[in-house]
Amino acid sequence: MTDSSSSQPAAVQPTNRNPNRDWHAKQDVAVADQAVDLPEIGSLNLYKITPPLKERTDLDMWIDQVEKTLRSHKLHNLVNKEIPWPVVDDPNGDKWRTLSLQVRIWLSSSIDHGLMQEINGRGNATDFADELFDEIKKHMKGEGHGALKAAMNSFRKISRTQFATSEDFIHALKLRYKTLCDLEGRIPPYYALQSMLSELIEVPELSIFIIVKDNELSAVQDPVHNITTIDFYRYSTAILDFIKSSNADSLLS
Repeated sequence: MTDSSSSQPAAVQPTNRNPNRDWHAKQDVAVADQAVDLPEIGSLNLYKITPPLKERTDLDMWIDQVEKTLRSHKLHNLVNKEIPWPVVDDPNGDKWRTLSLQVRIWLSSSIDHGLMQEINGRGNATDFADELFDEIKKHMKGEGHGALKAAMNSFRKISRTQFATSEDFIHALKLRYKTLCDLEGRIPPYYALQSMLSELIEVPELSIFIIVKDNELSAVQDPVHNITTIDFYRYSTAILDFIKSSNADSLLS
């Protein structure tokens, strides 16, 4: 007897008449936080962008390169300030932290060294990838009044108590002063120097030395015009040398 079932045509599976081919939408799926869907640590190698970002006119192209490079490695959410960080006890928290720090290093290596100094001089947090990326964009897009105002506020608000050591404070103040100079803020070097001394005189280990330096400045006639930028850096170096030779910072720990 012939098996009639063998001659029957195979059942046709129903097909989706409207298949979803929208890969753009899939790329932009919202995630709960930056730790979602990250690659494994050590599974990728990011090559720095060349030439490094230096001019404002190149910012948009540089941002596009950054985002496309990171997206190809599933790291693009790490530079998106709109996406929150994971909670501290998130199972993927350590992975997020490691990868964010790695991307942050990559970003810093993909911009001009002088530009990185200017961004550090702004005084805002740049520890993680999204923080640095955001500061780069703000700094490069800021022009005229806005950028100068931000730099002046950053310099005005700097305090010794914000830093673990006096050495760190001096380096930060120098960076912020350089940013002001680059923006043609025309802050007198004497004002910058007095800002430094007025903070450091409150440090017991430095007070006597700072008083000596302040007395030297008091002997200068018309200091606003006669104290130069060179003097500012010379005094900064002298104080740093004293801190190192006297171990003043180590006495604070």
